[in-house]
Amino acid sequence: MRVLKVSLIALILCVSLTAGEVPRPAPSLKFTTVDGETMSLEDFKGKVVAVMFFSTTCPHCQKTTQVLNPIYTRLRPRGLEIIGLATNQSAATDIEEFRRTFGANFPLTVSSRFECARFAGLSLMARFYVPYMLFIDRNGRIRHEHEGGDRQFYSNQAVNIQAELEALLNEPAGKTS
Repeated sequence: MRVLKVSLIALILCVSLTAGEVPRPAPSLKFTTVDGETMSLEDFKGKVVAVMFFSTTCPHCQKTTQVLNPIYTRLRPRGLEIIGLATNQSAATDIEEFRRTFGANFPLTVSSRFECARFAGLSLMARFYVPYMLFIDRNGRIRHEHEGGDRQFYSNQAVNIQAELEALLNEPAGKTS
């Protein structure tokens, strides 16, 4: 029985470790924004996209939203898009208040932890923290991935987010590294 448990844990760890390798192709993503606009990742082909899975009640997610607002305003003319997908159960009832309170100036939608796990390639058994951010290059490849527990990245998130997005925006379309 103990060997079976150890084998199962090793299998879960292997699945979790390989799921987050970058670069990798971004899976499909379709959603309807709180404004009623139906969108998909395909709509942003040729652009750099930051996908943020978040919780409307998470203080770290609230701060990240405030950090993203000026970055989006500054870099959108150069081809940046940001999508915020709320994964908490109360998101449907409080996402509008979240948008007003934290000034989200990028598209927001209601999603789920299941959708986050699917999009990020995580096991449904994996524990992850929000905000969960993935940065997609102009060729539709996930190039950077940061879950909410990435203290090094989020400790200076404004600088780190801007640097990673700037680097992707400076690459010509067609580059695949």
